Amino acid sequence: MANSASSPASGDSVSPASVEPASAERRAARWMARLSINQMTTPRWSLEEDLEHYAAAGIAGIGINWQKFDDDAAPSDAARVRESPLRVSSLGWCGGFTGCSGQSFRETMLDARRKLRVARQLGASALVVIPGPQLTHIRSHAARLTMDALRELADAAAESSIRIAVQPMHELFRRGWTFLHTLEDTLALLDRVKRLNTGFCFGAYHLWKEPNLTSVLQQAIERIALVQLSDWREPPRCENDRLVPGDGCIPLASILRTLERGGYRGWYEIEVWSRDLWKRDHGDLMDLCRQRYQQLGAEVQRSLSPA
Repeated sequence: MANSASSPASGDSVSPASVEPASAERRAARWMARLSINQMTTPRWSLEEDLEHYAAAGIAGIGINWQKFDDDAAPSDAARVRESPLRVSSLGWCGGFTGCSGQSFRETMLDARRKLRVARQLGASALVVIPGPQLTHIRSHAARLTMDALRELADAAAESSIRIAVQPMHELFRRGWTFLHTLEDTLALLDRVKRLNTGFCFGAYHLWKEPNLTSVLQQAIERIALVQLSDWREPPRCENDRLVPGDGCIPLASILRTLERGGYRGWYEIEVWSRDLWKRDHGDLMDLCRQRYQQLGAEVQRSLSPA
């Protein structure tokens, strides 16, 4: 149904000044409807507490972290999520295909396919994939293992709306997480995978220093399955030293303008790994994340609005 503010009745005289506030309100509401909080931001809360507090704060989505699922009660946990008003922006993570967990490739694939099934039950938009570090493999073999895994997952997800989202990460995470650190390498790997439902998770924290980021993003918008937001402390003291958006040195508003101008209309998922912030009251931290996202949206919308 058309909003009466944008479709005045025939014969009414409505000035642009009177229409503009409602238009701005609608844009702000649409922006907030794309905000998700990843459960890694509030690690001391249980799944039930995340669902309750995120919804009460008006957060639209939740990024599910597998660590908060009870392996023996995954179906009931999935049911709790489905019954909540929150939509699921992502389920993370699966991977480790290079053997970093001590499992064989087939064992990691059984785990990944199980998580894909749960992602379907949740109605998740994306399943985040972190391939694993290079370890003793030559790089081409690590890439081949990852491509085989992505093709298998993509084919298994073909009848759903879930996108497989491989995540490149900053070189800080080279040892324990992944051999993919740049957009260039990630996009080249996806070119070889050749599955339309496979894209990448753009983590601003990991990729903001990428050379020619604006031009690369403009060409890769359709391949972005998820955007994750946090900020960068210079220098980082450890892996878990991220900041709330707006507290660091990442030009987040500029990056988001590029995404919006390019047509990205997916989730913005705030994911803050921080040994310091995790000690804070989680309700206060969540409210701060929401406030900073709202401020980013206002700044981005001002720059995109016609003069």
